[in-house]
Amino acid sequence: MAENSVVTLPISDGKRLLGALNKDKFRVTAALWLLDAESQEWQLILCSPILRRLGPRRAYTRLQKVLLGLKGVNVKLSQIVLADGDNPLIRAFRSIRTPQSRDNQFTNCTFGNIHVDDAFVYYV
Repeated sequence: MAENSVVTLPISDGKRLLGALNKDKFRVTAALWLLDAESQEWQLILCSPILRRLGPRRAYTRLQKVLLGLKGVNVKLSQIVLADGDNPLIRAFRSIRTPQSRDNQFTNCTFGNIHVDDAFVYYV
């Protein structure tokens, strides 16, 4: 397992954020934590049609507004990456979608031509 183990992730905080985004009608169609191989930092990848509809600046501003409204959540805006459904990583995870790919960790896996060192998938 990667040095920055999934146990150090704010998994429950991510779930709280997803709930708040849902309540705010910020549709998220896929959500996962991904360990960036180069920086060794975890990123919360959120796939949302809002990115394409509003554009990056307005989508991130709306996301930040929801995030700031949550108290005690250990997720920073700088850790979040918004993606759309055409993102190769999202498509790779969707290609293996099974009941086990929900709330599950994937370590040292390859999906097509995408290698994942470590990831925790909420849903895809």
